[in-house]
Amino acid sequence: MQLDGGTKQEYDFKLASIARATSAAPPYFPPATIVNKAGQTFTMIDGGVFANNPTICAIVEAYRLYGSTNFMIVSIGTGIEPVKVDASSAGHWGDIQWLTPILSILTTGNSQTVSVQTDELLGDPHWRLDISLTMPTPEGDTVNPEMDDASTGNINALVNKAKQLIHVQRELIQALATELATPRAVVQPKEQRPQKGMFSALLV
Repeated sequence: MQLDGGTKQEYDFKLASIARATSAAPPYFPPATIVNKAGQTFTMIDGGVFANNPTICAIVEAYRLYGSTNFMIVSIGTGIEPVKVDASSAGHWGDIQWLTPILSILTTGNSQTVSVQTDELLGDPHWRLDISLTMPTPEGDTVNPEMDDASTGNINALVNKAKQLIHVQRELIQALATELATPRAVVQPKEQRPQKGMFSALLV
């Protein structure tokens, strides 16, 4: 079986390898070396360096597979963190000083831009769940957004932040659950697809 110029074995990776590759976020973890079922070796880093919000990638892939633009997108964010840069200080910054803020600007900017683009493209079929990380939780916790902070206190703060999101967006989540529970036509690959629009749900 051929898939866009590659065999099925070339697209077949162990789930553990995929998880390791997608968590190889520079500079937190080293690149991952993974092997597919065909025996080919690849060195991978986290795709968030170019698609921190992969919604548009998912839309394109779904269209490629199913040949339809009738999508429902469920997009779950990891927290909104506004980046503040002092203009008077930044005017004298060099490469080192810009390293941390520019990474945050690139990832946050990409995520928010894709969310707005998807909302304009799809409208109601785009469901976005996210929350500010700078807003304290009812328990008084404040999340440290640094990915390498795995302290017990920050883990608890993240759990409470998730509970806060569920509380704040409860009505939206309940409406989404009702929508997802509605029976839909079975989605088939486009080579087997009847000549009529299909509906698919994507979780990204």
